Amino acid sequence: MSSKSVSPSIDGEKCIDCGAPVTERIGGIAICENCLSTRGSCCPEFGAFDLTEDAAPREYASSPCSAHLFEEADTVRHDRTAQRFETSSGARLDYRATADNTIDITHTCVPEHLRGKGLAAQLMDAAIDHAKEGNLSLEASCDYAQAYLKRKGLH
Repeated sequence: MSSKSVSPSIDGEKCIDCGAPVTERIGGIAICENCLSTRGSCCPEFGAFDLTEDAAPREYASSPCSAHLFEEADTVRHDRTAQRFETSSGARLDYRATADNTIDITHTCVPEHLRGKGLAAQLMDAAIDHAKEGNLSLEASCDYAQAYLKRKGLH
C-alpha cells in the first residue's frame, strides 16, 4: 500500500470530533485515531458514523452524514476498460491497474447533491471485493480511499 496522506498538525490543533489534541492530519483532516476508527469517512470532514460497527453513536462536532439512512443501494457497475467503478446515479471511483497485480485507487467522485449518502463507501466496497476476488493488492493515491482502507483495517 502507498503511504497514507499524513501532514503534521499545527500546535494546538484539535480533533474535529472530540476536541482531543492531534499530532497529525489524516487526509488533510484533524481527527484523532480513536474517532477515525469509530466513524465513517463518506462526507466532508469524515462527518459520518458507522452504525454497522459495535460502537455506540455519539455526538460529533461536525454534522454526521446520512450514510446509514439511504433507502436503497445504488447499482455499482465495473467498467474494466475504463478502470472505473460507477453508480447508476453518476458517482465513480477511478483506479489504475499495474503490472504487479495491484490496483491503485486514484480518485473518487460523488455528485454534490448526492454526497453523504454512502455512495463513495459503496464504490470502495466494490473495489475491495474486486481486489479480493482477483487476489490483487490495493493501493490508494486518493485521500478518501486511504482513510477508508485504514478505517477498514486494510491499510
